[in-house]
Amino acid sequence: MLELNPDIPKDPDKVDRIMKSATRIFAKNGYLQAKTADIAKDAEVSKGIVFRYFGDKGHLYLALWNTFMSG
Repeated sequence: MLELNPDIPKDPDKVDRIMKSATRIFAKNGYLQAKTADIAKDAEVSKGIVFRYFGDKGHLYLALWNTFMSG
């Protein structure tokens, strides 16, 4: 996974839910129409957690890309 700040402790369950939700939302809406708020709501986390863990929508997308390319 793309690590913006590896010193930030991350709940693995929340990371997994965010990644799965982001996969669904990006697939359904495309990158430009995908909303971080929708990803957070679907993952049952706050938008703040998404931003804290991934920085922004672009870095979340890159984290997904890296996960799919390495898996």
